[in-house]
Amino acid sequence: MANDINNDIFHRVNLVLGEDFVKKAGELKVIVLGLGGVGSWCAESLFRTGFTNMTIVDCDTVNATNINRQMPALSTTIGKKKTEVVKERLLSINKDANVTVLDKAYTQADQADFHLADYDIIIDAIDSLTNKAALILEASSYDDKIFVSSMGAASKIDATQISIAEFWKVMGCPLAAAIRKRFKKFKTMPKHKFKCIYSPEIPYRRDEYLTEEDKSSAKQVNGSLIHITGIFGFMITNVVVNEVMKTIRGEDITDAVSV
Repeated sequence: MANDINNDIFHRVNLVLGEDFVKKAGELKVIVLGLGGVGSWCAESLFRTGFTNMTIVDCDTVNATNINRQMPALSTTIGKKKTEVVKERLLSINKDANVTVLDKAYTQADQADFHLADYDIIIDAIDSLTNKAALILEASSYDDKIFVSSMGAASKIDATQISIAEFWKVMGCPLAAAIRKRFKKFKTMPKHKFKCIYSPEIPYRRDEYLTEEDKSSAKQVNGSLIHITGIFGFMITNVVVNEVMKTIRGEDITDAVSV
């Protein structure tokens, strides 16, 4: 019965990407770090596409200010752990899946607790500059992983400018610039190339936009919109799907599409 349900759940995925993809996606181990406006939608879209062996990471609880853009945020979930809300939602989509929860923040001091070497796919959707830089350095040290990082989605309003680029080719993103500056300052660089989701759009209301250096307290934050953060999350899934298809077909499926 469980197999019949799974076949139905992923039937439309199978029609597009094939049975080999669905089988492969279910075997790969995924970790999504950060369940905010980007990471929560990324986790759900990966899950609905067949990546059902997933670890989700976040240390926060749902706040009313999250409701405008985050998947776990509802009036009925305020105060609950984001990881528990997301896990419940994912298992309500596919109860036979494997969802593991880590209720903690990724930090350089606690890197060993996350066992990133055990995963096939690593998703960076965290927003702390220091922790993000540490995650990038560790995740990019592996040459056998799919690693995708979300750059800054805050204070953007034009979804048509959202793009994919290799980290060092990301342009017009204050967060990416701040991370590169940090790497150069401490003379530590990512070991391998990795792809990022970003937008070169100049921050809306830029007179009020806070750079990473400006954020001296948790109360200082930038605004963000669901049609931006959601697309960032879906674009991460786009990269992951393409990378997995490369291992199956040996080609970039985005290059194989004819118009």
